[in-house]
Amino acid sequence: MSPPLAFPPRVDDGVVVLRPLREPDFAPFARAFADDPALHRRVGRATPHTERSIAEETAAEVRARERGTWARFAIARARDDALGGALLLHDVSWRHRRAEVGLWVAPAGRGSGAGTRALALACRLVFGHLGFDRLQLFTETSNRAMRAVAARAGFREEGVLRAYQREPDGARPDIVIAARLASDPPG
Repeated sequence: MSPPLAFPPRVDDGVVVLRPLREPDFAPFARAFADDPALHRRVGRATPHTERSIAEETAAEVRARERGTWARFAIARARDDALGGALLLHDVSWRHRRAEVGLWVAPAGRGSGAGTRALALACRLVFGHLGFDRLQLFTETSNRAMRAVAARAGFREEGVLRAYQREPDGARPDIVIAARLASDPPG
């Protein structure tokens, strides 16, 4: 059995905060999916998030953290704690000391550097707090924005996985895998 995923209640760099998702975040979280109709597909969902689906996942997250398998964080602004996106650590492998990260930033916050900062904070948690060696990220080859965010956070692209997964709409996009190692210089 894996140890639980226990993290500090918040980690921040003075501009961006990673913290647990809370009930007041549910409405802006759902609004981000309404504002960007393609967002649900990019995060691997068949349908957009609703306040109810977010509440259900947040309840399930407690059990997932206890099992050591995944953890979700709100990406918030340090100045006012407003939700700006979410970051998920998943496919956690304690044996191999690695995890996968996924994130999204609400349309209003894109281009602000929040995604890059959130990835840097995730590296701090995964490498420093958990003592893992590798953090990896998968995104569609066409997602230039996420690829740029990952590169700015020090992730290196390692290859393209052709027709890697079947999406809810039946598409089979090519996926880029990028990773950052604990031994890599900061992004």
